[in-house]
Amino acid sequence: MTNKSKKRFNIRTFVLGSNHGQLLQAYGMKRLIEGLFPNDEVLHELHHNHLVKEIAVHCRKGAFVKLVSLIYWWLKLIKFTMSTSKRDITIFGADTIWMKDHPIAPNDQFYFGHDIKSGKLCSFSASNAGSAYHSGDSIIGNQIQTFEFLGVRDRSTYNFVEAVSSKKPYLTCDPAFFIDRSFYSSEGNSIPRSGIAVYASQCKSLRDLNLDIIPASVRGNDNWELRYFGYFPSLFYSLSDQMAGPAKVLNQIGHSGLLITDTFHGVVMALMTRTPFLLVFSEIVVARLDGPLLEVFDSRRIIPLNELVSCISSTWVYDFEDFDQVKIDEYIFASRELLKCNLENILF
Repeated sequence: MTNKSKKRFNIRTFVLGSNHGQLLQAYGMKRLIEGLFPNDEVLHELHHNHLVKEIAVHCRKGAFVKLVSLIYWWLKLIKFTMSTSKRDITIFGADTIWMKDHPIAPNDQFYFGHDIKSGKLCSFSASNAGSAYHSGDSIIGNQIQTFEFLGVRDRSTYNFVEAVSSKKPYLTCDPAFFIDRSFYSSEGNSIPRSGIAVYASQCKSLRDLNLDIIPASVRGNDNWELRYFGYFPSLFYSLSDQMAGPAKVLNQIGHSGLLITDTFHGVVMALMTRTPFLLVFSEIVVARLDGPLLEVFDSRRIIPLNELVSCISSTWVYDFEDFDQVKIDEYIFASRELLKCNLENILF
């Protein structure tokens, strides 16, 4: 790199949401760019088009405590700027920012960069979660055509980019994988594990799960308990867990003998912490995972909800011999190097 002037990176993704995954990928994106370009400035753009709806949803669910807690962590971990600020490059971060008819966030061309007047555009791990804009949408297609580099998180988004533009996309990992282990754990790899953690929107269906069916060889002498993080079966659930920030959630999952989840970032957190997990099947979560991540663990871990009880009584569920650490490390490294190479070519 010959140009030593300080560069400014603006990141566009969902911000100030009450979803741990959104915050983890935003923080991971920040850490990734700071690691690649330590002398430059990294900011997230302040655009919260789903604020009113999100507040209404969480008040109705009795989860307002979690919303307030996560907004605190957003302000603590992320440095914000206005969307009108000048920049050298805009990186469209991750999560389902290109999803058509999102259940929380309205369709918004902001996430395709229609208003940006300065700098270059690229994406890293953007996703449409299997719900793509129509391939004949010339406005979206023309905007994507202006991107210098297109990293996407899943095959559905890969196909979408190819359908609306002549650009070549690349599959890249979720930025949460770039968060240092020291952020959430001060221990080594030998973490004592017990209990079951739940990170699932269907948590009410799991409230009465009978943990006595866990094999004796797994339980040992431990008194296993069921704990919820991110989603809660009732308003009156543990206040401290409702207030848990992203580091605590990761730490608690890392100490669990098993994670039950039905979300994309639930799987990511399990892989980050090397925690055995069961993923409750839905078409949308499989679409979000459809890429190299589906190749690093046994497909037996993806189950219908009605098979959950029989699965947690199986010994194989509680080890992670099926997890291919080499493959996930290679995927993370390749994603990092791909972004680094393209950013250097774009900027220098």
